[in-house]
Amino acid sequence: MLHIHLFFTRVENESRLHKSAKCFHKYQAGSSSLVIALLTSIELRSPTPVDYLTVVPGFLFSSRSLHSVRAPFKQLLSLVNITFFFLQQFFCIVFLRPDIVSIHNPELLVFAPLLSLLKKLYGAKLIYEPHELEVCKTEVQRKPVRRFMIFLLENFLLSIFDVVVLVSDSIAEFYSDIYGISNLFVLPNIPLLLDTSNSLFGTSLYDKFSLKDHFSISRSIPVFIYQGLLSQSRGVRDLIDVFSSQTSSALVLMGYGPMEEEILVATQKFSNLFFLPAVPPEYIVSVTASADFGLFYIPASLNPSRSYKYSMPNKFFEYLLSGLPIICSSNLKDVSSLVCKQSIGCIVRPDNVSLSSLISQICAHYPDSKDMYSTSIRKCSDSYSYQYLYNTLISRLVS
Repeated sequence: MLHIHLFFTRVENESRLHKSAKCFHKYQAGSSSLVIALLTSIELRSPTPVDYLTVVPGFLFSSRSLHSVRAPFKQLLSLVNITFFFLQQFFCIVFLRPDIVSIHNPELLVFAPLLSLLKKLYGAKLIYEPHELEVCKTEVQRKPVRRFMIFLLENFLLSIFDVVVLVSDSIAEFYSDIYGISNLFVLPNIPLLLDTSNSLFGTSLYDKFSLKDHFSISRSIPVFIYQGLLSQSRGVRDLIDVFSSQTSSALVLMGYGPMEEEILVATQKFSNLFFLPAVPPEYIVSVTASADFGLFYIPASLNPSRSYKYSMPNKFFEYLLSGLPIICSSNLKDVSSLVCKQSIGCIVRPDNVSLSSLISQICAHYPDSKDMYSTSIRKCSDSYSYQYLYNTLISRLVS
């Protein structure tokens, strides 16, 4: 079986793509995935050699930044680039006769009618799998024309697809209510583990990694970890402000992003703040497990978009499968609902005073404040398996 993925973006950090490709490879002997995506020159010089995934470069008609293009011509150049990107690969797709074709970007929906020919020619299955609530993403809300175009494309073309794969129940409810479609499948961003014992990808320098040993943190204080994009849009500066006065705790910020230099300055100023660069995706759970609590906090002042409120991002499941209680702000609808329902952490009001008060309470009763969640976390984590859900999706398509 062959599964082709179409991305009108670069795929350097698409961990979801690699998880799906690995699962597809294991689903049936000889199955493989091919990705057509925009690539940087670095990726072309040093592609990662894997046996389950092949990456084919797609190119733009013009690589000129849209920021340098005068307003009347931006939309035209975008359309030309999308058309050029798709048409240069379409005949290759027809020749390869894939069993499944996935579109990952709403911009490519305009070619769904053309892809539907594959269904008529040899029964290929079509999947649309946006990674967020596209029409409500923060950057899309700032561009009403683009938001309206995405709405039109999704509203009129989703019926062409055999299944629409979404990342949370709330996003699935949104698509059902707004677009009136029922061919939905929820596949959350669960880390891919190789076996049920949570043992990841053999041995490495991360297998026995300890944040407390690495940063010489006292074993008598709790370690709180935030992992992911290091940006104020994710509340990172607020976390620094709160923990800079919480000397009976330690905060580890792990990841990459525009705030790295600011974080490094803060770690020099405050002895309980620490920075760890992003680790390979397959080892995130191993590293995260050596912390005590996982943070998923967005203050109300940042006014998170509906897309983010409804999201179930990688970090939530990475915290869960690492065995960490999760501290979540109440304005994150899906995550806070699950944390509360499953008793796997604490819900806090989305303001820094409330978060600081909660941290103080946790520190005063540590380690009991962590151990009290152990049983419920174990039960909840046992119910999530990316491989099982992905196999269910593919079986539903090919049956």
